[in-house]
Amino acid sequence: MRKRYLSPLGCSIESTMKPLSAPLLLLALLYNLFFCHGLAGPNMPSIASTRCASAAKMKSVLLLSGGGSSSEAAELKDYGSEMSALFGNIRIPAALFAGASAGAAFAMPLTQGDGLKLGFVKRIYALLMMSALSCQLLAIIVATLSMGTIAVSAESRKAACLADYIEEYFDLSWVTARWNFLAGIFSFVVGMGIRAWLVVTCPIFGNAALGIIASSTILAVGFVEDNERARRGDGVSKGLLGLTIRYFTAMLKKTAKNKMFALGCLLSAVTWGYVALNLPHVWQYLEMH
Repeated sequence: MRKRYLSPLGCSIESTMKPLSAPLLLLALLYNLFFCHGLAGPNMPSIASTRCASAAKMKSVLLLSGGGSSSEAAELKDYGSEMSALFGNIRIPAALFAGASAGAAFAMPLTQGDGLKLGFVKRIYALLMMSALSCQLLAIIVATLSMGTIAVSAESRKAACLADYIEEYFDLSWVTARWNFLAGIFSFVVGMGIRAWLVVTCPIFGNAALGIIASSTILAVGFVEDNERARRGDGVSKGLLGLTIRYFTAMLKKTAKNKMFALGCLLSAVTWGYVALNLPHVWQYLEMH
């Protein structure tokens, strides 16, 4: 017996009835943040693409048989309310993480007696927290502006399904909001792991705290990875790597058309290049003090 279900994207489908040391833990955490594609399940076809493919197939059949026009074959709908809800799902938790990151960014001030190890880790912690704050702020701004555009725009925006609606009208905004939201969370979690490792002076419980954060982060990345693979069933657009490629590709295309985007991307690249070039200098300074 066949049953019809309604997916979260508003698209219908049919179906039938001895603990590791702290450095190693940190290394495993950083590795899995970017390369743990193996945690995802088998490749799944996108639910939204299933609906879109069904609509396209019906359209082709009707057109070939002369049974109707393209407007009759695929019913177009305005998915503005659904799109606003998706942006709202990002904006609210992003605001919470932004507040937490702003409060934690200066919780570990630098002192002269920190030494090499503590001084370097404190600097990495501050950089991670500021990165988390900036990513979440960007996610909040993009989501808020997009929701306002949907609410006040007089333009008629219609598509066959929500996936098509996103790709045609809000592709850059949606990818930017999601990528920065996830990047901000991961930066915040890694920073919290470093802080727990430093603050908890007992080596056993300090390593345990870091291991707990690392394990939960890896599981979260696994769920995100699986979700991204389910969304996109084609070629390189799979998982977190595919989301990252889509984000930076879309940004590069936008920089060619908008000078403000070009300036922002250039400043970001220069900043991270400056940090990378001066890491040996910071290391030497901490060794001398």
